[in-house]
Amino acid sequence: MKNFIIVGAAGYIAPKHLDAIKKTKNNLLAAFDVAENVGYIDSYFPNSKFFFNLNSFKNFIVTNKKKIHYLVICAPNYLHYYYIKLGIKYNLNIICEKPLVLNLNKLNKLKKINKNYQKKIFCILQLRLNKNLRKIKDKIKNKKNLVAKVEYITFRGDWFFKSWKGNLKKSGGLAINIGIHLFDILWWFFGDVKKIVVKKRDMKKVSGTIYFKKNNLVNWNISLLKDDLKKFKTKNSFYRLLEIDNKKIEFSDKFKELHLESYKMILKNKGFNLLDAEPSIKICDKINNYKI
Repeated sequence: MKNFIIVGAAGYIAPKHLDAIKKTKNNLLAAFDVAENVGYIDSYFPNSKFFFNLNSFKNFIVTNKKKIHYLVICAPNYLHYYYIKLGIKYNLNIICEKPLVLNLNKLNKLKKINKNYQKKIFCILQLRLNKNLRKIKDKIKNKKNLVAKVEYITFRGDWFFKSWKGNLKKSGGLAINIGIHLFDILWWFFGDVKKIVVKKRDMKKVSGTIYFKKNNLVNWNISLLKDDLKKFKTKNSFYRLLEIDNKKIEFSDKFKELHLESYKMILKNKGFNLLDAEPSIKICDKINNYKI
């Protein structure tokens, strides 16, 4: 049995990690967050310690680091780099939610540090484990001149823009905060990028075209606008569509249990690493720095 600790326990994604830890029959020793909506932890690990104070959490790590196998990072995006370095400092294996870091510069710094790091840094790229998407990848392998389209519409209200998610410096913007999994899948499907064109980029919408080296291209649109959602006549608050050569692949309901599958891989030392995370971070970096 492996022992885990988690930062960002009050966040939206944290319960998926705790669920995966429990279902793989492992244990949570401690959790940290500055927010108080963490009562759900009791239903997973009632004996877990909890900390509101970061220094107290660090002291717990120092005292118990021989017992701790993994640090799980579910904190806001801009804190990922800090907590990864914290995990490195205490020589822990690390599991970090997307995006691993906010830009290529920080990723390159981690790559340098990682050369002398004895433990592993894993990132969650769960869509690569989606069975439908894996079948599609196999079908289009080595094909050229494909035209694809991605629509990722997910409505967000006023709260979103007043939280850290609406702060460009803290979230990294829509491309990396919401779209990075999609860009990871596009790279996974089509390979290296030749050119990126950004048509629109603000805090509510980002869209453009990616041209790949095998002459495949993808038109993509990521939006938080309710009006964009209405166009697709869905009753949900989100709509996700992948279309390749006019064949639509709707995968909105296919995200279940993928964190569990990610943990099964990680526990076998086969999880996704820094190099796996690099292509999508490169794409987002280019999108964010593109001059419109």
